[in-house]
Amino acid sequence: MQRNRARRLLRESIRLLAGRLSPEWDIVLIARRDLCAPGVRMRDVQDELSWLLTRARIMIPPETQDHRPA
Repeated sequence: MQRNRARRLLRESIRLLAGRLSPEWDIVLIARRDLCAPGVRMRDVQDELSWLLTRARIMIPPETQDHRPA
């Protein structure tokens, strides 16, 4: 059951980030045991995954928008 929870957390996290990933990369995710620890939330997994993918330069940074008045 813990392995399924880890798989669901990783799958949903990568789904939410999929639009910001560089298309030329294939990514393999391997869950660590602490991913199944009590109290680990989806947001924690998503934040950690986002940090790792940004650090690896696989995540496309959000486009900066110019908010100057017209």
